[in-house]
Amino acid sequence: MDMIDGLEAEFAPRNHEVFQLTPPEFHTCASDFYNSLSRPPITFDTFWPVYHQLLECFTKADDEALLPVIDAYFGTIKRVDEDEIQLLPGQEELRVGGKVIGGEGDVDIYAADITDSEDADEENRSGDEDLYASFSD
Repeated sequence: MDMIDGLEAEFAPRNHEVFQLTPPEFHTCASDFYNSLSRPPITFDTFWPVYHQLLECFTKADDEALLPVIDAYFGTIKRVDEDEIQLLPGQEELRVGGKVIGGEGDVDIYAADITDSEDADEENRSGDEDLYASFSD
């Protein structure tokens, strides 16, 4: 195992929930619909036509068939909102929560003023903020 594989295994295990792009219930339903279309090959030229055929399958499906998919969707949203997705092993919560940019607490970060002239730039500033960059022609 090389260094990249080791880092991937530690920080991005393939079976972690964050890499599951769709709920298993959706995958099952979409696979069933795809099979019902006789599994057409998906290429650059056929992607959109196949997508539209699958979309039509979902649109025409009865509510009963889609209920597990809808329940799974709302279950995922609820889990994410309640922060039930576990950290990767060995990882810690961020020190300042979700505020990755800036200092602790509420910090305003001002974007640079983008103007056509330095005079307009000075007129747009309120005077009490820090200017991090100024762009001009």
